[in-house]
Amino acid sequence: MGSINNSVTAFEALLSEQEIYETYGTPALKRELAQQLITKAQQLLKQEKNAKNIIPIPEFLRPNFEYIASFDKNKVFKNKQTQGHFDNNKSLSQEQLQEVFDTQRNIYRKMIEEGCYQNQIAVDLFKSARQPDKDSITNLTKLLYRQVDYFKKKKDFQTYRQGILETKGFSPTELTASLVNVEFQENQLTASPPVQFKHLFPSNYTPQQALEVKQVKADYDAAYNIASAYNRKQKFENDTHLKITTKSGKNIEVVNYKRFVDHSEVNNLSRQPLNLRIIDNTNRKTKNNHRLITQYLDGDGKWNNLGFVCELSREKHGLKAGLNSSEAKLKVAQSLGKKEVQLLFNQANAIALDWRKKLEETKTPDELNQYTNATWHLCHNHTLDTTNNFVYSAFGDKIIEQTAQPKLQFDNFLVGQLKKYNEVPESLWKSDQFLDLQIQEVDGDKMWQVFNPETEDYQSFGVASYKEFQLPIGTKVKGQIKGDLFTTARLDIDNPLLKDTEIVIGNMTKYPTVGHEFRNESATIVLSEQQNVPPQPLIKLNGKKLGQLDSNAVELFKQYNRFRDQLTFNVSLTSYGEGNGKEIIATTEQGTSFKIEKSHFLADKDLKDTQFNGEQVTVTLSLETPKKKAMVANIKQADGSLLPIGEFTTNQKASKLALSKVGLFKEGATFQAKINSRVTAASIEIKPDSLEYPALGKWQGISQNTTEIELEPTAKRFIETITTQPTLLHRFEQQWQDKGQIETLPTLGLSVDLNRVAATKEFLEKYHIPYKLIPLDDKSVQLESERSYGVFTMIESDVPTNIRQWMEQASKGIFDANNSDENALSSYHKKLISILPLSNNQQQERLQNSKAVYHTVETTKVNKRGSPPSENGEHNQTENSVKITANSDNKQKDKISEYISFNDIPSEPEIDEIDKLMEQQIKTDLVAPIAAQFLKVQDPSNSPTRHYQGKEITIDYDGHHLTIKNNQDNSIKMKARFVGVNPASKKSQWLSELPENSPGLRDADVQKWTSEAVKNYIKQKQVEQENNHSVCLSK
Repeated sequence: MGSINNSVTAFEALLSEQEIYETYGTPALKRELAQQLITKAQQLLKQEKNAKNIIPIPEFLRPNFEYIASFDKNKVFKNKQTQGHFDNNKSLSQEQLQEVFDTQRNIYRKMIEEGCYQNQIAVDLFKSARQPDKDSITNLTKLLYRQVDYFKKKKDFQTYRQGILETKGFSPTELTASLVNVEFQENQLTASPPVQFKHLFPSNYTPQQALEVKQVKADYDAAYNIASAYNRKQKFENDTHLKITTKSGKNIEVVNYKRFVDHSEVNNLSRQPLNLRIIDNTNRKTKNNHRLITQYLDGDGKWNNLGFVCELSREKHGLKAGLNSSEAKLKVAQSLGKKEVQLLFNQANAIALDWRKKLEETKTPDELNQYTNATWHLCHNHTLDTTNNFVYSAFGDKIIEQTAQPKLQFDNFLVGQLKKYNEVPESLWKSDQFLDLQIQEVDGDKMWQVFNPETEDYQSFGVASYKEFQLPIGTKVKGQIKGDLFTTARLDIDNPLLKDTEIVIGNMTKYPTVGHEFRNESATIVLSEQQNVPPQPLIKLNGKKLGQLDSNAVELFKQYNRFRDQLTFNVSLTSYGEGNGKEIIATTEQGTSFKIEKSHFLADKDLKDTQFNGEQVTVTLSLETPKKKAMVANIKQADGSLLPIGEFTTNQKASKLALSKVGLFKEGATFQAKINSRVTAASIEIKPDSLEYPALGKWQGISQNTTEIELEPTAKRFIETITTQPTLLHRFEQQWQDKGQIETLPTLGLSVDLNRVAATKEFLEKYHIPYKLIPLDDKSVQLESERSYGVFTMIESDVPTNIRQWMEQASKGIFDANNSDENALSSYHKKLISILPLSNNQQQERLQNSKAVYHTVETTKVNKRGSPPSENGEHNQTENSVKITANSDNKQKDKISEYISFNDIPSEPEIDEIDKLMEQQIKTDLVAPIAAQFLKVQDPSNSPTRHYQGKEITIDYDGHHLTIKNNQDNSIKMKARFVGVNPASKKSQWLSELPENSPGLRDADVQKWTSEAVKNYIKQKQVEQENNHSVCLSK
């Protein structure tokens, strides 16, 4: 049923997509779709003649495909000939395009009907005598002009978590997904890493408690990871699998075998021993989930795919490509279901709850809180690759209590990278006063900035630590800055060979000057090897190194007076972690636990990779003196004694090398230096009551994508058109006033969505069409305003014919707005009332978007015959005013409205034609003034008409229009009407009225007309004519 349902969904998606093309598409988009449909039909009929891989066309669809294929796909679009003409005789008519769509619609409906029929058979499978014909429906999907598969991806767990729902077309669901994709990519939900909330609980717990938590957590994690693995397994594998038992007794799961073999083949294979081999999975669609494929050897000596190797089996047995097995046995087994997987999760949860119950029975409330603290910190330690599910299972109630505190607020923040970013003067940030601080984004980081009263601006201080809680970008607060413990310092040595070398010492917290800040202090430095080096506490097993005690364990041994060389005792060992993070927990016979660390570095080869799981062993504590001693930097005091301040650690290799090159890195080396404590990090303590967060809804995340994400152009056009009120062009008679004279003139009204008022205004002004924009609160446009329309009116004769045609196309016709009597509504009024008002949110959004236009525009732009007569500044009522009863919110309202038309612009007319119109107007603006001057110097007569006959072009001016023709084919390059002189530039202004199907001005024409050669020629002719005129006057 699922497969058939998916096919029906695909048929319905393409049917609804075609409806969108027909209803909202431009002529160019419709032709593009028609071309694809015709091409697909022709390909389907052609491929039937091939002997291989034939896609059968059902007989009930064949006539439809044959009819569509009978159209010439090369004649869908208007063909441009070399001269630039459009040849209408070579393009399909609108009626023929509609026939293609009607036929294709019939195909989709028959496909849906067949799919629903087969789906019903599938539903009734257990009480029906026949099987659904799944293959016939699958074949129908191959007849589609494009594949539809979004319904498969939308169920993917990662969709809108890690990625978007990719779309290939413009069905309603795909258009919606396109909008969601943009929003998801621009405003992805982000969550702060859990480690940043480490200090939600205090660090009040003992090392022993932390070790106990680690051991219980390890058991929980193991159970939880198994449950998670089976949960992932369920998503990519079928409910049954093949259990393969090898000759050596290993059990291997082979999954998704139904992809390669059927039940009868499996039944035959299970009756005999098999020869198997494992190969790499090279299928790009499946190799991410299953890396290996199992193959079996058939009786003909051919290797055939059996199924995928289960990832759990691959990891458990270390399987890889190239392995073979003979005499293996096979049987079908049931995989774990959802309920069984949930039981695995419940088992993991029970480990946490049982431990919590034990704590409540044996520990005091304070001790229970300490275990809570230890668990929280262990699960949110940034130095460990750890999960945090355990703490939520064991102490979920404690977390709720902690976060429910009414005054919960972190007040101490760690700031890093001061060396790189700090611009704040030391005198300011090291003062004890509270400073004005803010958080801003700088280079993709959250930057703490300090307000400097002297410069009166904010200066960068350092980056908010990712290991600590962070305040949102835009936050302002008062706080104090405190330096760290100055763990390192810089030595500026008076030696020309070390002039540009930074010498650094570290581990300053181990020496008497801990906490002291050196500020360019001059001193004599003496180097000496570290004395009284503490022994290294190694743990040995059977005489071989296993690791060393951590610092907490050392203190524990000293506490019980057990910290002595060659101490032997019995413990149980358990390993945790891998690689560099490997740790071993040892538990004594008395139940005390301690940690053995650095096993990965210190363990002998035989023990380095050993994993312990509770084994009882005897170990020895060996206190050994380190072979290498650190070099200590000392200050030589006035009495000659040495004051150690720090040492050269393994991190200061560059400093040790630089000193060695000049002979100063040795015992007793003495030199003069200035000491400066290095501040690489600081903490900020804030006043919580001074916090000023960004306004609600204005919180800003770290920029993830610097490029602007936009909708695919066609999808954007469809969505805008679907969500926009339809444009209504209408015609009526209206009185206009000009110099006191009132006359009734044919008037055009253009009603456009408020979101398009600005573009419409710009369009009308661009083409010098006089108009009047009616205020939204005018009573005459009350119904339009309620439907979020803006209304433009213009005298019909002022609108050029070609623009009038595009307006009609945008409105899909022109409505009559004249009312013959009071009780009859015009076609425009009826259409307007049939359009429902938008939601309140959409209305408010449109009012806000168009507010600027209504505030800045001069509402009366009619500059030829004047504007409609008015009284007291209000728009005058005309005989077209009618009384209309409209139903709104189930209440009858009487409304009087005068209907004036509005205009929508370039989105409904065919996009390529509008672009051409715009392009020709721009070129006309450049060429027409120059061509007019050229014609004037070529024909200096005072006649209102002028003519120029050249070798390539002819220029005519008939008193109204300036026309440039191509002499080769008599085509029109430019036709423009003079509309006045621009008062700013003093240049003549011309409106392009290029006839349809004319080639227009090319880029080469514009370059030629605007060249310096033409301008110089005109100036030369003007000078000659002025000289000739002066000579005539003098005579």
